[in-house]
Amino acid sequence: MVGVRSTARLFGERTRQFLAVCYAVAVLLFGLAGWESGLGWWFFVALVLPAGLLAWQVATLDIHDPGRCLRLFRANREVGLAFALALLVGAMRAGTMQAGGP
Repeated sequence: MVGVRSTARLFGERTRQFLAVCYAVAVLLFGLAGWESGLGWWFFVALVLPAGLLAWQVATLDIHDPGRCLRLFRANREVGLAFALALLVGAMRAGTMQAGGP
């Protein structure tokens, strides 16, 4: 009514499916980046955490509850931290982090 545009309004009842595809592609690309960087299998073990958090968001989404949507949106902070943790764990276990290195 007031001209606000959003993906939730665009996709309506299909928002859950849209998010599931976007999140799956993001996790796959993140995994590919880790693979190409040689982060090793510990990275992929740690990648389960952010993937699980994203799956939880999709499973608990209710587009008719704006407060819930906002809480899920804000939970992406923790998802980002979990992705960073996966990178850190992968880098440490792969031996790619060196003291005093760039």
